[in-house]
Amino acid sequence: MFNWERLCADTSSYASLHNELMYCGGRYVLDDVVMPCSCANRHCTIVFNCYGSESVSMQCQDAPIAYSGSNSQIAQWLLSGNIYFNNFNELDRFLMMFAADSEVISSSGAAAQRQPYCQSQQAPMTLPKSLYDNDSVTVPTSVSDSIILDKQQLTQALAEELFGQDDNIKKIVHLMHNHLAAKEKRRPISIFLFGAPGTGKSAVAELAVKNANEHLDDEHKLFFRPVDCTQVQERTDISRLIGAAPGYVGFDEPGAFSVLEDHPYTVFVFEEIEKADKNATEVIMQAMETGRQETNGKTLKDGRSFYDLSKCVIFFTSNVMSSDRKQMGFSSANTYHCEPISDKPVNIARLVSAETKANKKKLLDTGAFRKEVISRMTAVIEFERLTGDAVKDIAAKSIRDAAMTHRLCVDRIETQVFQEFLNETCGETEEFGARELRREAENFFGDAFLEYSLSHSDYAHITVGGCLDDIQVLGTE
Repeated sequence: MFNWERLCADTSSYASLHNELMYCGGRYVLDDVVMPCSCANRHCTIVFNCYGSESVSMQCQDAPIAYSGSNSQIAQWLLSGNIYFNNFNELDRFLMMFAADSEVISSSGAAAQRQPYCQSQQAPMTLPKSLYDNDSVTVPTSVSDSIILDKQQLTQALAEELFGQDDNIKKIVHLMHNHLAAKEKRRPISIFLFGAPGTGKSAVAELAVKNANEHLDDEHKLFFRPVDCTQVQERTDISRLIGAAPGYVGFDEPGAFSVLEDHPYTVFVFEEIEKADKNATEVIMQAMETGRQETNGKTLKDGRSFYDLSKCVIFFTSNVMSSDRKQMGFSSANTYHCEPISDKPVNIARLVSAETKANKKKLLDTGAFRKEVISRMTAVIEFERLTGDAVKDIAAKSIRDAAMTHRLCVDRIETQVFQEFLNETCGETEEFGARELRREAENFFGDAFLEYSLSHSDYAHITVGGCLDDIQVLGTE
């Protein structure tokens, strides 16, 4: 049991608290703390957390607590349960302020002006029983910081929309689930996706958010925020991430991280990260390391001066491929080998770990990324080129989606026209990925779908036949 009034008054113990936070994991918990008389001698748990070099938060896990003192900052902390400090000096001043406030309340002069609230002297105020049925009303519990994803359902939903990446989908869903379900989050999870263009690297994150939100309540819905790194190729473009400082042009324009003020569960996708300016990359890496990003002079709704990234999932995508690695001397001496996996069931975390180690070496060998960037990634996953059945499935889906833009439902695609379409687009698919198939499907089939839709009802069921030079759209009987 700890006496909070005595702890705050003992300024010599502050240094020990600093050391605990700096060198013992950044977290310090005081259980069964007896608050002073101004808080009705409540027993509570107080948690200190250290972020980065010195920034500290102090949490009262039993808030809200009734307070009869006069200090507005203390009152706000006891009401909300959280307060944040930019350095240890601010924390020390707050603790000393609490001690001084307790002394004023307990002094005889203050007692003459204001009677302290003590549970033993005064009964807690209640509403008349006639106003509500006490047995029928419950106080809602605080919202949990954990989000539980249905891994099997989400994996299946993504596999139905993204083809040729089944193993990668399982790994990504596993990583997202483990991070979002954690009860205590201090840093975001970072997932680096690289490989051939048009293979679904950005799409997998967007579709994961879309499908997951169908099964989440409003309080825990994920927010999708893509960031095109071609827009942060200059040092001055950093304001597009963190916002401009007060007094500068663009101060009222939100940066990419500003969505965190209203959407703590944000899924960021930094597309083509290799094109970002070095300084912009360092800002992102620092935010990943500390779990927070300064607001550049802005004060948020909750009074904080930083964005909290701890609940975020951050994806990085790159079109750099392992075949792009630099040739040192006559040839590259690096070989990449993952431990062979037996037919027995294997923990997916082991697969992710083995692949990440091998892929980090691949990326470093390309020379496109600095070691300190790659080393900060939680997982690194390679997307292979689309081949075989994946190309067929994507081609069929592209034709179906082209028909849906004209409110037509494709039930069947005849072999001749489908084979001709594959023959015509195969080379572009290998080079540019699924995006080329979508464009070509609208190019070849769009006119025929438009003509049919103008003379038929919406969402009519059709069969696509004929050949590419003479596409036939027939109603399905």
